[in-house]
Amino acid sequence: MKMVFQYDFERTEFSDEVHGVFGRILILATRFDSACKSLARLPSIKSATITKQFVTEQDFEKQLRQCLNSHRNLNRAIQTLPVYKAGGSDILEKARDARNELIHASTLGFEQNIDQFEGIDHYMQILASQVRDLVRGDILISAAITLENKEEIPMYCFSVEYERSIMKWVFQRFET
Repeated sequence: MKMVFQYDFERTEFSDEVHGVFGRILILATRFDSACKSLARLPSIKSATITKQFVTEQDFEKQLRQCLNSHRNLNRAIQTLPVYKAGGSDILEKARDARNELIHASTLGFEQNIDQFEGIDHYMQILASQVRDLVRGDILISAAITLENKEEIPMYCFSVEYERSIMKWVFQRFET
């Protein structure tokens, strides 16, 4: 395979808008990933905290490091969640798949000037479907974390309007 160097560094108002969409998608994807892994780690962190009084500070720090290093794989983290086992598997699996596609493949082919990419509106509609799945997974995980924190879940978060507001934030000028 021949290595091809990047030479097209032109920025335009339009390309910055498109790159902004990808940046906001990245924010959602990393938020979902982080929330799933944090929620999966929570039971072992709670256990370590309970046993803190019975172990040395050094052993406690070791336990805590192990907890924080656990569930590095998103798929395995999701499968351990009570919300996954309680009927949320379809939503979380779609969100995971969308996250993986968005993170690993959505910008492939965008090395060249985006201004010359025909079909950008259609491509944004395809991305919107994946982002919608990601948003729904994020809503479910956020609700699970809120319940774990013994806080009240705002019902607005389950509304179509809430989902639309996130989609609008991501795509701004691109109608989805």
